[in-house]
Amino acid sequence: MKAQVRGEIGSRRAARENAVELAYEQEMRGLDVEQLLAERVLPPDDLTVALLTDSQTHRAEADRRIDEASDHWDLHRMPVMDLTVLRLAVAELLEAKTPPGVVIAETVYLTGLFSTEESSRFVNGILGAISRTLSTTPPDEEE
Repeated sequence: MKAQVRGEIGSRRAARENAVELAYEQEMRGLDVEQLLAERVLPPDDLTVALLTDSQTHRAEADRRIDEASDHWDLHRMPVMDLTVLRLAVAELLEAKTPPGVVIAETVYLTGLFSTEESSRFVNGILGAISRTLSTTPPDEEE
């Protein structure tokens, strides 16, 4: 049973890695998801496609939330890779299909792979702030 769980985690991490690489390419080349995927000889796995599609769907909302959570950092000043992983993560948080802690941990790990240690701390702080704003308030306490 543990091997199956580890395999699933590994494949989800691999899908996220692939999504980061493709989203970065998409950003650098100015393509939309459909154009990017149409160029692939072998299509990426379903999770990678879902992450890319969700990121494109939620881009404006993700950018707004990232901008609000990043004190003294305009989006255009952020390294493209950092902004790319943040957009993917915020879209995943907005979709609410994966626990926020998992999304944040995986994103910080991927930021360490593709960017800098300093970027990992920055991304962790931004996602922590965004995650707190997305926490749902019980209906009794809304007013």
